[in-house]
Amino acid sequence: MTKDRGVLVVDDDGPYAQAVVRYLERQGVEAVAAESGEAAVALARKSHPAVILLDIGLPDMDGMEVAALVREASYKPHIILLSGCIEWLQLGAMSGIDIVDSVAKPTRLSVIAERVRAWLPERIGPAPAILGPAAG
Repeated sequence: MTKDRGVLVVDDDGPYAQAVVRYLERQGVEAVAAESGEAAVALARKSHPAVILLDIGLPDMDGMEVAALVREASYKPHIILLSGCIEWLQLGAMSGIDIVDSVAKPTRLSVIAERVRAWLPERIGPAPAILGPAAG
């Protein structure tokens, strides 16, 4: 991933994380996946993704710990929490870690892509497709 661009998808469900990465890539967005907190912190510090889509329930540390460790490195990505547990999302929103958005699982990949795109720099990825016949 190009530094300061793209998305880091962090989820311990590997097939799910890879599905999100593939979907984002089809939308023209650079994306990589990490399946643990430790791997996520290392990737974030190395590649500085613009957005981190962060599952809260990870096997080695929770998503809030990941967010705090990433931010300790004076690097400030847009963090979108991802969880199947609404209570976790509520706690994350109150954490003071500057979470920009949250997505409850399960949800459609198109919803995740919309949320991610809202926080990407405009120069990254193609504009959303316009449905219907072209005017003119």
